[in-house]
Amino acid sequence: MTLRVALLVGPGTGAAGADAALREVLDGLAHDGLLQWQPVAPPTETVLRRHLGTPPLPAVLHLAVDTTAIGHAYATVRLADAAGAPRGLNVQALAGLLSHSAGSPRLLVLQGLSGSGVGPAHELAAKALASRGVSVVVLSDAPASGVAALYRALARSDSAGAAADAANRAALSTVARCLGNADARVTDGTPPPAAVTETSNAPPASAARPSEAAPDPHADALRAKRAAGRFDVFLCHNSADKPAVKQLGLGLKERGILPWLDEWELPPGQAWQALLEQQIQRIASAAVCIGPAGISPWHQQEMRGFISEFVDRQVPVIPVLLPGAPAKPELPLFLKQFTWVDFRRSDPDPFRQLVWGITGRRDDAQS
Repeated sequence: MTLRVALLVGPGTGAAGADAALREVLDGLAHDGLLQWQPVAPPTETVLRRHLGTPPLPAVLHLAVDTTAIGHAYATVRLADAAGAPRGLNVQALAGLLSHSAGSPRLLVLQGLSGSGVGPAHELAAKALASRGVSVVVLSDAPASGVAALYRALARSDSAGAAADAANRAALSTVARCLGNADARVTDGTPPPAAVTETSNAPPASAARPSEAAPDPHADALRAKRAAGRFDVFLCHNSADKPAVKQLGLGLKERGILPWLDEWELPPGQAWQALLEQQIQRIASAAVCIGPAGISPWHQQEMRGFISEFVDRQVPVIPVLLPGAPAKPELPLFLKQFTWVDFRRSDPDPFRQLVWGITGRRDDAQS
């Protein structure tokens, strides 16, 4: 079954940029045959009702809207009136519209417009919708790679919670959370989720239950590589970008790639410089990660070491632009000659590109 998505971008600051970015991601996924999508335009309640009642019906409604809150109990999402001016729609009315329409979507994706993240009003709106039986994925400042990963997971029938986790791995940070029924799937015949009761100390809906955790198919191979000291890639980075780089490393492990990251591999009480030099001479590739923090002096030294190794034994050196890296990063002269991997974009898939650079094997699914 083809995943069908309806995209509504409401009026407000940042609407044009959000609309263009989301259209680019959805167009790319549609080109790959993963989904079909339609814009809800103009973004009025009347047009939204029409989309939810006219075949082909959407399984996912993506709302990129501003929200407002009154106290701690009421929230509205900002659509447009017939003249194009902003018009608030109460979330209770929106929940009724979503649950009683002929084309009730199985999942609502809610994100903001301004680029400042998801604020308290978005949180209030999402919780109110989830408490009325609507499964909601909240997106906060998600780069294109995160949005694309979310929809790729939904298209292959992953649950809403698993799709949110996939978005976080691709974005190298927590950009998506699932509220409501995290087990809901949007491409099969499961019934709409039942209403949930909100509790302040409940774990995130996307958290994996221990009894449901799938075994890691690469665990034994990774252990054997580590025992033999055969690391696939050295993660060179500025320590200020450590959280994103750790997420990158976890994503590589899920693909059977063993990264060398100082925090994971340097034992306490030993001379780390000597151990680091040892690894630089042995590892088969390097990923030079450049994020918002830029390049530190020690970062530069590591890079120069790998450039020297590249000359001596043809080690692949892969510049990796992390989410939040400058639009035009200042790469050192000796690094500009290499093709980079860009995690700020979704096309081509940055993880596939990185694995290709590390292993030398191209995934045919990306061509």
